[in-house]
Amino acid sequence: MDIYYPKDKVSSEILMGDFITLFEDEMKKLNYYPSTIYTRILMIRRAFSGSSRDKEMYSSDKLYGWLNMQKVRLDACELSHDRYLYMQNTVDLCEELYHTGMLVRMGRHRKYEKYIPKCYKKLHKEFLQSLSGHMIHRTLMGYELNSRQLWIYLEENGILNIADITRICIEEFLSDAKNKKDSIDKNVLMLKRLFAFLNAEGYIKLEIDFNMLKPAGRRKPVLPHFSQEEVSSILASIDTSTGNGKRDYAIIVLAVYTGLRSSDIYNLKLQDIDWINNDIKLKQVKTGNTLVLPLSAFAGNAMADYILNGRPNVDEDWIFLRNVPPYTKLEGHSSGNTMMKRYLTKMGKDLENTGKSFHALRRSVGSWMSRECTPLPVIAEFLGHTNTEATKSYLSYNIESMKKCCLGLDGIPVLKDGLS
Repeated sequence: MDIYYPKDKVSSEILMGDFITLFEDEMKKLNYYPSTIYTRILMIRRAFSGSSRDKEMYSSDKLYGWLNMQKVRLDACELSHDRYLYMQNTVDLCEELYHTGMLVRMGRHRKYEKYIPKCYKKLHKEFLQSLSGHMIHRTLMGYELNSRQLWIYLEENGILNIADITRICIEEFLSDAKNKKDSIDKNVLMLKRLFAFLNAEGYIKLEIDFNMLKPAGRRKPVLPHFSQEEVSSILASIDTSTGNGKRDYAIIVLAVYTGLRSSDIYNLKLQDIDWINNDIKLKQVKTGNTLVLPLSAFAGNAMADYILNGRPNVDEDWIFLRNVPPYTKLEGHSSGNTMMKRYLTKMGKDLENTGKSFHALRRSVGSWMSRECTPLPVIAEFLGHTNTEATKSYLSYNIESMKKCCLGLDGIPVLKDGLS
């Protein structure tokens, strides 16, 4: 069992009642949701249980002692991994406040050690290190997640030694109900790399034909996209007299004129824009490849209006920022989808029913280019795809061209005997 020890103590002492008040004030400064603040405080009070807990002194020893008891519950399967990590994160916040006198918001993914069975920690670390030299961070984190799920699955099924893994065990892991269908391909790819590593390093001698385990290809539906008329209506519904409106208007216009993903738009910095040559140069978050795109006058003017008249006056390199403190950059898929949902609702449409998320703007650009008979390699280059395979799905939106591919029945004789 892992035991947690407190950091070096400081000389200051504080009553628990005063500490909780300070904790609540710091959380409010960082704009945490009231429900989050309430849940954290309730957890802290449980750690310092007792009738006079508000009058006792804050104690790192007592806090870590409580966390160690939760670790025992985790080992006994009385507590979920996610719940335990939330408790550990709350303890980290308390210690940060106690030793520094303040809290610093670190974004949605606060840095704390994710749970990995102790018997597989060394293998997990070595496997990720073997991949880190030729993968971007985002792809590597996908392998980290999938391999961590495997280690946890093995522990839950009593397999605590890598040498005890069998083909049947791997098949059961892939068919486990907790593994979503759309992640089986990713798990198979992870397992291929993992077993290549384990065999090469001499940890095991087990050859598995993963091509036999790979599921049949799924039929991919044609995902919805926006018409040019719908995009015009969305832009017309935005109030550009406010800072929020100027920002949202610039983001949507930029997505429509460049086809950039939301992650790439949110990662744009002021120095990425070449206003003289009307170019945008950026490193794509998903692929890590550099992309240079033309900046149209319409998109450039929308961005300039936001930067000069709507953007918070703070010393930040990121272009698109939150309009309330802390003025950090926008991030995550949810920001774009929330924005799109707001304006679709204003137009009397429901995002869930239409399926037209922020990423549909990128599909729209590809579909419009396809309808204009733009060559596939040109569409792929514009959208930043490394090959045309990822771009082929956009051809499905060109209905008129698809109709030309259909074969007629002319010239095909129909035998009377074959009729029923």
